[in-house]
Amino acid sequence: MSQVIRTKVIGKRGNGSHYSKSFMSKNFLPNPALVEMARTHHLFENESHVYNNILPILGDFGPKCIFANGKKIILEDLREYGYVLAKREEFLDFNHIVWTFKTLARLHAKSLAWKLKDPRGFDELVAPLKEVPYPADSGQSIGKTTNFTIKFAIQQLKQLETQTEEIEHAVKILESYEAPCYEILQGLLNQPREKSHVLNHGDSWINNILFKYDAEGQIIDLKLIDYQIVRLGSPALDFHYFTYANVKSSFIEQHYDVLVLIYHHLFEEQMREQNIPEEFIDQLTLQWFKDELKKYSFFGLVSGIALVHAVVADETDVIDMTTVNLEEMLNSEIFTAPPLVPKKANRIKTIVLHYIRAFL
Repeated sequence: MSQVIRTKVIGKRGNGSHYSKSFMSKNFLPNPALVEMARTHHLFENESHVYNNILPILGDFGPKCIFANGKKIILEDLREYGYVLAKREEFLDFNHIVWTFKTLARLHAKSLAWKLKDPRGFDELVAPLKEVPYPADSGQSIGKTTNFTIKFAIQQLKQLETQTEEIEHAVKILESYEAPCYEILQGLLNQPREKSHVLNHGDSWINNILFKYDAEGQIIDLKLIDYQIVRLGSPALDFHYFTYANVKSSFIEQHYDVLVLIYHHLFEEQMREQNIPEEFIDQLTLQWFKDELKKYSFFGLVSGIALVHAVVADETDVIDMTTVNLEEMLNSEIFTAPPLVPKKANRIKTIVLHYIRAFL
């Protein structure tokens, strides 16, 4: 939803010493129709507000912001400090999962502690944040393309060589979701705020997570980037989004309950580090978190399917978003009658079948 450019500045300081530094700038796409539909102005306002006003309080979860005004954002280039992307097409292994869970749990716990300590100040500071993909109003939004997400998943599952009763059942369930998909998500993400709601990163897929490794290849730090859809809500939202987008399929199929235990343990640990009262922590039990996961499971399903396109994409899948006509693209054969793409179909199968087994 933005154009990202790396710029290296080389020169001399006033005292004659050498200067060299790299920066990342985010700009609007030069595609007015897409900018309007995606509510890009709100995305940039959200991210600018997070960098200027929220992260200075919560901590350095992301890169240092040099400039942000709602139209352009300039950040330090984390690559200069040794932060890199994990290999997107391989999904994330256990160590990467735990590091990300710990970072998300810390973000959730710090925002919760802030809210409990200063409710009025917290409310004032998060008030400018807007729900962009699924706004409460009836205007245009990128979230309205979710029916194409469901349609694509249906087409892929129908073309799998092995058609079991479970897959046929999954297709029928997805078909029942296609029409009301957007309205369901709109309702889920615009509910009254609850005391347990925290700040969610909102977009924790693998390309928005940068890892730093030591000489032996062990993770020593992690930074989150892209704060355009930060939202206040259940921590289950970030858990679902991250897990269905990034975690290896075998982990989801065989160890999902362990992942739930790990995140909840880390969240409890982080809440204690933030000195949240024990009587409040005692209310956020493992069963509470499992109930939250069930409540927001549909959000996880749709997010996971939608992100399949980005996570398993190869270089030939890249679309030039500066010139694309979104309506034409969504009505093209890619979405309406897509050929079988085995790596996408198998990932969709993992997500959909897990969702049905775990939450329906």
